[in-house]
Amino acid sequence: MRKRRFGKKMLSALLIAGMLLTAMPLSVFAEEESNAVTPDESGVYVVTTPEELQWVADQTRLAENAENFAGKIVRLQAAEIDMQSIPWVPIDNFRGTFDGNNVPIKNLTVTNTGKDGSGLFGSIAYTESAAAPTFKNIVIDGATITGANDVGGIVGNAYSADIINCKVMNAIFNGGTRIGGMAGLSYGDITNCEVINCQMTGTDENGAVGGIIGLIGEGGSVIDSCNVKGCTMVGNRKIAGIAGAMQYGNTIKGCTVNSSTIRATVKFSSILTPIIKNAAAAGGIAGEVIGTSTLMTLQDNTVSGDMTVQSNQNKFRGWLIGSMTYRSGTQYVTLTNNQDLSNLTGAGVPEIGTK
Repeated sequence: MRKRRFGKKMLSALLIAGMLLTAMPLSVFAEEESNAVTPDESGVYVVTTPEELQWVADQTRLAENAENFAGKIVRLQAAEIDMQSIPWVPIDNFRGTFDGNNVPIKNLTVTNTGKDGSGLFGSIAYTESAAAPTFKNIVIDGATITGANDVGGIVGNAYSADIINCKVMNAIFNGGTRIGGMAGLSYGDITNCEVINCQMTGTDENGAVGGIIGLIGEGGSVIDSCNVKGCTMVGNRKIAGIAGAMQYGNTIKGCTVNSSTIRATVKFSSILTPIIKNAAAAGGIAGEVIGTSTLMTLQDNTVSGDMTVQSNQNKFRGWLIGSMTYRSGTQYVTLTNNQDLSNLTGAGVPEIGTK
């Protein structure tokens, strides 16, 4: 009899335990499902809450069957998306079109210390067959973004993505190298974008920091009609209002830098210091321009307002370009109709920095 009673008790306990164990995952699953975004009748993923935006990010990081949204559209639709309560892990390897719909994303915090690729989006991995993503109409108002390298407001490493009609305001960026208001590193086009009242700091001794982009990689990228206002860009080597470093084949045109501070200083701590201590380049538009036989163009750009452009011993600083490096010894850059409407020329700052 004792064995029979003991068996009934055990059976009851097991049933109760089973119910408890199954109840918790179902609850969590139900919560996750409630934040899932399903495409509307036109196939667009419409995101209306911070939790739904988190769901989009989670799909790109699934261990199996990760969703990169290739050929698909994700669109924000809300008065605002307040990320205050969500420590943000960047959306990685996104391949579709992300339309921010001019909805402000507020209070974005990314703490990605020790990892490359930090921003609303992280890194876009290179593959020959995959389509390049598009980021458009994204507004970020209030952000603190920290990473190792490739730090940007919209995307850390954009690779060949296009960034169109985006705005970043009231943000702080910290990292090693390749730091920019829009993107840290890009081989794509950036068009009609604006960065206002932001602070960017790079700590790497050979680092690149720019108001729009840290480094424009070699190729045929165009940075067109972008504006930087009231920002501070500080770093050690290649620092500028638009592009910290600009490699061959690229174009910056129709851009404006207004009332901003640009400082390039070298930290005297490593074996590289004797080589680069006199080559800290600070430019109103581009910090360091690196050329080959493929032509680069700076056209119709303007610096204005109360500007500060400083470099180590004030060598290699210019209101347009900090320094120009040509591997073949020949200048392969076209400069057309660029203007200094600021205080810099009057303060003795040349168009292009020299030793």
